[in-house]
Amino acid sequence: SQQNPSVAMDSAGDFVVAWTSNNQIGINQDGDGDGIYAKRYIASAIDKTLTPGSEFLVNTYTTGNQKNASVAMDSMGDFVVAWQSYNQIGINQDGSRYGVYAQRYTSATTLTTQGSEFHVNTYTTGDQRNASVAMDSAGDFVVAWQSYQEGPGSGDGVYAQRYTSATTLTTQGSEFHVNTYTTGDQVTPSVAMDGAGDFVVSWVDSSYNAGIFTKRYSSAGAQQGTGDNLVKQGDVQYTTRNSSGLLNNNE
Repeated sequence: SQQNPSVAMDSAGDFVVAWTSNNQIGINQDGDGDGIYAKRYIASAIDKTLTPGSEFLVNTYTTGNQKNASVAMDSMGDFVVAWQSYNQIGINQDGSRYGVYAQRYTSATTLTTQGSEFHVNTYTTGDQRNASVAMDSAGDFVVAWQSYQEGPGSGDGVYAQRYTSATTLTTQGSEFHVNTYTTGDQVTPSVAMDGAGDFVVSWVDSSYNAGIFTKRYSSAGAQQGTGDNLVKQGDVQYTTRNSSGLLNNNE
């Protein structure tokens, strides 16, 4: 099966779609469990024959499951794909259950990676998963994810890491904690970035104070405003994925 797509587009209308692929009859497309695949399209594409290249495997490490892709693209067509990786037989890629990984690509007509697959999360104990990535017009980008018992609080929290557009992979500062309220779980983050690099992270607070919250940041990574900004409160439904990558609706 192919599931959980993510799409991004550049200023010319060219776009890329990334997804999770798994062959349910046991012959897995990336050789072992779920894998991340993508395909690029030109702005005028109406079918596969007009696309620049075939679908391609994104993840280099293929043992176990790599799933839940998120993709972002800058104005020139350079792009980055992020996902979570887990080895179900106990030899985990980041050393402890799920971790967040990513791969950058240039806009070249011939598919060209920009460096190697890289590990995003610094804290590796437990699960880091449900990654979301956003990119500005110059190629700077930010990845957000949920992490289990990393910092203060009783459950999952939302964390993020910024990167520059430099050819050599370069972080902007350290991994940082996004949510201020830490009781219960803060999950399923989503991140968006404007052309100048300002960005906003949203997430679901699944505690008794359930709601959808956001936090804004400047292009320098400085928090804009104080605390978590409430978008919607009460009876919030959110989506998680079980160990098989299937969606569960929660209240």
